[in-house]
Amino acid sequence: MTKFTFAFERLLGHEGGYANIKGDRGGETYRGIARHYHPAWPGWQIVDEAKRLPNFPKSLEQDARLQSLVADFYKVEFWDKIAGDKISSQVIANELFDCAVNMDVADAVRILQKSVNALRSPESPPLSEDAVIGPKTIEVLNSWLSQSALHPAVASNALLSVMLVLRGTRYVNIVERSSSQKQFAYGWFRRIFRHSEIDGEC
Repeated sequence: MTKFTFAFERLLGHEGGYANIKGDRGGETYRGIARHYHPAWPGWQIVDEAKRLPNFPKSLEQDARLQSLVADFYKVEFWDKIAGDKISSQVIANELFDCAVNMDVADAVRILQKSVNALRSPESPPLSEDAVIGPKTIEVLNSWLSQSALHPAVASNALLSVMLVLRGTRYVNIVERSSSQKQFAYGWFRRIFRHSEIDGEC
């Protein structure tokens, strides 16, 4: 089964350190954790204290407790909520996890469900696109990955491709609705390009 540590280390390759960019809806962020959306995260106390000391924000990387809080946050708020440990493909778990972090859990799960439906045979009943990662979604996902006529690695790659297309479409819709978000478009699409490379075990 899949491993959180692998997905988390991969995620950190996309999430920067400390940032406070004008126009970012999340406001002040650290390792992708947005203060506007997660004001109660205990790591903010450490960040605020570090602001008064020399070498900020580089000093944050040396704080072991802060880094532990970052990992705990992503495990509880995203990995557990997408049932990452129950997904049979590390590749798909990586993408679902990253998509949930960059968008939200519900949107990421709906993209997964739509992608599975796009690839399943016409004879199979469609998976409900309810944005809930319940037992049925996990069962259908893992069953398709293992029982597909494709090799598991090929099946994961095919599903990943559809998920990335739908994810990219979502980004296009965002920038079309709000020109202020165009400044983030390059980073979003670069993230997709990086996730198009298979680097996990299926």
